[in-house]
Amino acid sequence: ARLRNEWTARTLISLAPRYETSSGECSVYSCLNQFTQSELLTGSNKWVCDNCTKNRKKREDNEEDNKKPVYTNASKQFLIFFPPMVLTLHLKRFQQTLVGCRKLNKHVVFPLVLDLAPFCSSTSL
Repeated sequence: ARLRNEWTARTLISLAPRYETSSGECSVYSCLNQFTQSELLTGSNKWVCDNCTKNRKKREDNEEDNKKPVYTNASKQFLIFFPPMVLTLHLKRFQQTLVGCRKLNKHVVFPLVLDLAPFCSSTSL
């Protein structure tokens, strides 16, 4: 269990420091930064914890409660584990609003050479 916890902790650390975005910035770096941002899963987005469910089954005798999974707060983060030689990005061009969708016409700045280190897991290959 300790080894798995250490591995999980290392996978959530990027190879390089997180990219610092400036206010109003619209670049490939700011898009990747937003996409790889850590997110807290709470409320209706809670995670089903298999270990918590197994532990509850061991502790309690109530059959009805043992059938229900245990939900817990969790954090989620996407990082690149195996960076490709050629990267294809699909940028979202629409924004969800209360009345539907709105097309985004903002120019996205991108470099000719993209440094993916801030978006790669420290355990990446």
